[in-house]
Amino acid sequence: MGNRLSLGLFGLVVWPPKELSAWIAGYQRLTGAVGYGPPHLNLRSPFEWEGEPSQLTEELRAVGSRLAPFQACISGWQHFSNTIYLGVDLQPELQAAHRATMALSAACSPDQHGYVPHVTCGLGICSWAMEDLWRQSLQLSPPRPSWQVRSFDLTREVGGEIVTMLRVQLRGAH
Repeated sequence: MGNRLSLGLFGLVVWPPKELSAWIAGYQRLTGAVGYGPPHLNLRSPFEWEGEPSQLTEELRAVGSRLAPFQACISGWQHFSNTIYLGVDLQPELQAAHRATMALSAACSPDQHGYVPHVTCGLGICSWAMEDLWRQSLQLSPPRPSWQVRSFDLTREVGGEIVTMLRVQLRGAH
């Protein structure tokens, strides 16, 4: 990597409303499941930035100015290997937000497995516990089916915590 200083991975996330985040925290307490940081919807896979920090801020604000607020709609419980999550419908507006964030000029780390929008509720679940936890999850319903997305955040992991570095408002959202 030469002399380039690694700043770690950045994320671009949408935070669900407090009511939904609190419900997911309750789900995690009830089931013993954990997620990675507070509940969030990734707009793209985590990435390294090889440009100047000011360039990243400028590009993200430009992305926000082109995107209108949109609804994030929960499609229901889903799972893969050792993860249980609430799926989020890939509606045209969310697809546009994903594509715009994937086009950042100096970002490395493309989505390797395609974009599956979701909010993780349980991560790293042991195979022997997965079936029971999945059955429990199917009995529960989130308190709301959707929420209005008016901004997204640039985040970084700092000392094991997800820290917001920049909040980007979408066009006309204040």
